[in-house]
Amino acid sequence: NHYFEYAISFINVGQGDSTLLRIKNKYVLVDTGGLTYKDVGHDILIPYLKRNKIFSLDYLIITPDDFDHSGAQEVLVNNFNVKNVITERDYFPLTINDVTIRNLNNKYYDDANLDSLILYVAFPKMNVLLMADAGTINETELITNYPSLKVDVLKVGHHGSNTSTSEAFIRHYRPEVAIISCGYANKYGHPHQSVLDTLYKYEVKVKRTDTLGTITLKTCII
Repeated sequence: NHYFEYAISFINVGQGDSTLLRIKNKYVLVDTGGLTYKDVGHDILIPYLKRNKIFSLDYLIITPDDFDHSGAQEVLVNNFNVKNVITERDYFPLTINDVTIRNLNNKYYDDANLDSLILYVAFPKMNVLLMADAGTINETELITNYPSLKVDVLKVGHHGSNTSTSEAFIRHYRPEVAIISCGYANKYGHPHQSVLDTLYKYEVKVKRTDTLGTITLKTCII
């Protein structure tokens, strides 16, 4: 039944980002996470993939080149079958089986966070917006350029930092579920309370990797 399934897993990599897309029989990993005190590749990612009977990745996409998004890239590429690595905007839109992944960040800001790939994944029955480390300035651009974008699942920008997730953004798109990928008791205080308050105000269901571990959402078309 794998073949008919679409799923997205927000892998618990501590303070960082790593998101696995299953598009029928193809697998895409968006970011690898990266910790200075732990080998995320050997200790978390590879065991997670093998446990889920995944033995190759069709694509690895790196959104910003920050260590907490790409630190495990080398270990993963050297010790696992990764067919393609994508770091540039030129590769999008990327269609895999019947799902298209688009990058919605069309400007350059000369800032690694603001220059993140902002990926929009239109699964059947589930539209996902992955904000990477994008900030409120990117959110304003999205509202202007993509006013009618449907967002069911929002991966909250910058691990729940108050540099992202403005009230205007949440009010405009009204996601059903917000995912926050952050480390337990991290030194940055992510997610910031103001971000959580905004999400609760608009009745968005909040799911966090620091409290729930890896979070998987599925959509089946049989």
